[in-house]
Amino acid sequence: DTVAVYGKKQKENIYELLAMRDDVRVTDNFEWITQYEQAYKLYLARQWKEAIVGFNKAREMKGRKDYPCTLFVYFCKKYMKNPPPIDWDGTTVMKSK
Repeated sequence: DTVAVYGKKQKENIYELLAMRDDVRVTDNFEWITQYEQAYKLYLARQWKEAIVGFNKAREMKGRKDYPCTLFVYFCKKYMKNPPPIDWDGTTVMKSK
């Protein structure tokens, strides 16, 4: 995600640590990441319904709960009811510290 921290205008990218380099095994399945990235592109394109399907599929592929997927499904549903402003660029603006 990209966030603007409370009280700041500067945007910051945030990332999820998936594994430590030494802990990754050949058998680890990271195919869900491609699905997540496709869903995120749909999210940025304001294609909320399609993004929800994509995030849910990524979560299913991952095989366990996934907070980022769950959060973006929430955002999609929120924006379907109340679309963000025209100049929205996908940045999540934090409302508190």
